[in-house]
Amino acid sequence: MEKKCSYCAMMIPKEAKVCPHCRKKMPISSAAGFIIIIISTIAIISILISALTPSDSTTPTIAYKPIHKDYEITWKKGVKVGLLVPTNTSKEQLKNIVYEFKQAKQNNTLSGLIPPVNTTAYDKYAIFTVLIFSDPKWSNPSEYDKYSSAITETAKDKAIVKAYLNHIAAYYEFGESEREHGALGYNDGADKSIHYKKLF
Repeated sequence: MEKKCSYCAMMIPKEAKVCPHCRKKMPISSAAGFIIIIISTIAIISILISALTPSDSTTPTIAYKPIHKDYEITWKKGVKVGLLVPTNTSKEQLKNIVYEFKQAKQNNTLSGLIPPVNTTAYDKYAIFTVLIFSDPKWSNPSEYDKYSSAITETAKDKAIVKAYLNHIAAYYEFGESEREHGALGYNDGADKSIHYKKLF
């Protein structure tokens, strides 16, 4: 089949894109032009719809500021981890650290913050607690040992527990049944820090 060149009026093959006689590029047929316009319009509409449609994710995004990375892990005992931050860390920075742990748990990026906790489980961070200290003396593992051994109702043990809890600056805990807790201070279920303030 042939068609007429729109420039030189010579007959050329129908599929020719350039006239072999005058070497001019053939214009797009009206049908092909219509198809290109339809496809372009659909693509633009799709892009606009995806840009304007809110995400249907069921996990809410937590607003937090990235934390400074000048903290250190001072001890690990079972599923508990001690973390030391600089002494001048503000309450706002402590909140940000707690929320960073929450976000890292959701995103499966805890390995960038703390070492594996549950070494025999498939999920190395299935159950754990991070105790955050700003005082180097209280971030010492021997202080945690004293606290965890103070199980009697004697005045001495009560004083040890009270002193230890009051020196925990903040904590993050991911527990059984995927219960999640975060706060300034600490609540061990029986006692809590005097500056305790629940975040979630």
